[in-house]
Amino acid sequence: NICQICANTIIGDNVFYVFDDEVKSIDVDEINKNMLTLGFITVGELEKLAAVFSLPKNIVELCRKKSDSAFLTKFINDDFTFIRLNIICNNKETNNELAIIISRNLMVIVNICDDFSFNQKCFSNVLSNSACESATLEKLICSFLETLARQCSSQFDEEEEIAALEKEVIDKNVDKSFTAQLIEKKRELLRLRAFYEQLIDVTEVYVENENEILDEKSIRLFKLFRDKAVRYKENTDILRESVTHLWDAYQTSIDAGQNEIMKLFTVVTSVFLPMTVIVGWYGMNFKYMPEISSRFGYPYVIFLNIIVVFSLIFVFKRKKWI
Repeated sequence: NICQICANTIIGDNVFYVFDDEVKSIDVDEINKNMLTLGFITVGELEKLAAVFSLPKNIVELCRKKSDSAFLTKFINDDFTFIRLNIICNNKETNNELAIIISRNLMVIVNICDDFSFNQKCFSNVLSNSACESATLEKLICSFLETLARQCSSQFDEEEEIAALEKEVIDKNVDKSFTAQLIEKKRELLRLRAFYEQLIDVTEVYVENENEILDEKSIRLFKLFRDKAVRYKENTDILRESVTHLWDAYQTSIDAGQNEIMKLFTVVTSVFLPMTVIVGWYGMNFKYMPEISSRFGYPYVIFLNIIVVFSLIFVFKRKKWI
């Protein structure tokens, strides 16, 4: 029996659901430690409910302080495991962060910052795709992490965009913004890679299970997800290498174009250099130069220049220099 719950079910900021014969919304005072419960709250609500859940004060502080997007923030004690994630979505530098707090039979998503309602949609997706009769804390955590990874990946069409850029280089139809596009693509991939590294670190925390909150038999679920996150990260590394190769191909294309221009200049210079020598030779105006007093001296020099030019062109073409 799959619970059908849509995103618009979540109306307020403070929402808790209990998994029994069916998924139903409950109030905070109805939470039973013997019932599997999933919650979605804001940092403000977390501060109010910290005493209800017997949470340490520093957990609220960890949600409020500015985090480093490159590293995972975590806090573990005997009763709770706290993790803070920076989410990458929409191909933009967005403020999108959440925290996951788990205890026995309890998982709370703290919506720290959500510019595009991304966290809320992922939460709703987990609810709508969780089988009530077989739901466990471990399955809910893995389902949420997989939803985050899948939704983030779906918003990045890196392969198609890189292929389009490669076609521009091959067709020599590169515009002025090409370099900026490559730099932006590399930055996006670096941010996406950092996100997957955080997911890998999250699963490591759950696999270690220091406070033994999770069922040891279900730890394999996190190992499977960790392998999937590693594959996501490896695919991102492959795309980064593709961007690097694309940059090298672009530079090679530029160098080839410059070489062709230099080759043309060299050929032109080589062709007309003998004419310069001839002109310089007969420009000395010595008194006893026989060609100066000859009636056919001028046509002779012109004919000589034409012969030299066409001879050099013939030689260059034969050697395939032009």
